[in-house]
Amino acid sequence: MMNSSAAPLSLDEWYVQYAPLSDTQRMSVSRLSAWVSADEPGAPTEATQAIDESEGEQDGLNLNFSCWLHSVTKKHEDASRTTFANELGMLRTSMNEIDERLDDVHRAQERIVQLRTGLEYVQESSSELMHHASALLNEQVDLESLHEQIMLRLQYFSVLPQVTAILSETDAHVETAEFLSTIERLCVALQFMECHPRYKDTQVFRIRIENALQRAMSLVKQAFQREGNVCMSEAHSQVQALAKEALDAGTHTSMNPTAPSMHQAIYASFASLQPKFQAFFEHLRQLANQKAEFRDIQHEFDSIWIRWRTSLIHDAYAMCLNAFCDNVPLEQQLRHATYSAHEYYEHEMQLFLHVNARTPDNAEPVKRISQTVGEQLQAWLSQRIETTPLNVLSEICTIVVSYGGRGLV
Repeated sequence: MMNSSAAPLSLDEWYVQYAPLSDTQRMSVSRLSAWVSADEPGAPTEATQAIDESEGEQDGLNLNFSCWLHSVTKKHEDASRTTFANELGMLRTSMNEIDERLDDVHRAQERIVQLRTGLEYVQESSSELMHHASALLNEQVDLESLHEQIMLRLQYFSVLPQVTAILSETDAHVETAEFLSTIERLCVALQFMECHPRYKDTQVFRIRIENALQRAMSLVKQAFQREGNVCMSEAHSQVQALAKEALDAGTHTSMNPTAPSMHQAIYASFASLQPKFQAFFEHLRQLANQKAEFRDIQHEFDSIWIRWRTSLIHDAYAMCLNAFCDNVPLEQQLRHATYSAHEYYEHEMQLFLHVNARTPDNAEPVKRISQTVGEQLQAWLSQRIETTPLNVLSEICTIVVSYGGRGLV
């Protein structure tokens, strides 16, 4: 009989470690374990004889069981070895990959440290560069501002050569925007010279600029005379035409200054001077408030205006006075005459302020025109009150006094 060299195992150990057994297989194993562990003394007994008789059968059973046990153990070991080998291989591969990743992480950390060091250096250098660039930018802005101021001041000193060519023309077109711009630049340059007398040769340039402005205003005056003469001729012709129509029709209502036809004839043509010359008159008014030379030029313009308007209003008002019928009472004639004179005064004031860019307190030409109208009214009235009754004279005085405060007489 073949004895096994393996250490004896309990049924539970056998069942747990190798393979589960059925109830029949467990009973056989228990019997085999009891037989193997039993003592064998000298003389055969009935038990030993029974065992001897069944020895052949037991040897066969033991041999089959050993083969079966060996095959189960072999399968378990092979299965365990294959499974563990694959898992160990995968584990080794994973460990190698982890080691590689750790190496990559270490290298990345080293690079990050280097990048942080470089970033700190770049930030420090950039901060210095930004500070320096900001300082340079501020200097550039200051230089640009200084350059603009210098160029602006140079323009004031170089304005004369630029305008000489325009002012030297005898037939300069003063209605153009270029000519108006020339006068504006001269006015600004003159104001600069007066505000900065400490600059070198400022007084010389100021005198030259004033002369240039006087020349410019002389050209404006020439153009104003040309345009005004045309307006005067047109207005005079229209007034004469209205007087002829009134004489032919035997009616005198058209000679009234409030009549649309008479108002159009006297004022429409002169009103067209406003868009052409008002800008020049505004500059002249500002200059005249500061310089006596320009006040003289302004008086020349006023004299021209007085000559035109006095002549025109004198003729129109004379026609109005001569249009009264002799059978109309003197008081009614005087009331109409003073009303017409007042209307002329109001319209003349509006026209003068509109064209000449003045204020009512600086409208001396209108006062001169009104004085002429008052003298004309006085002459007309003096011819009619020589033999007038006292009550009529009283009424006349009342009418004259009522209009006396309106600039007529």
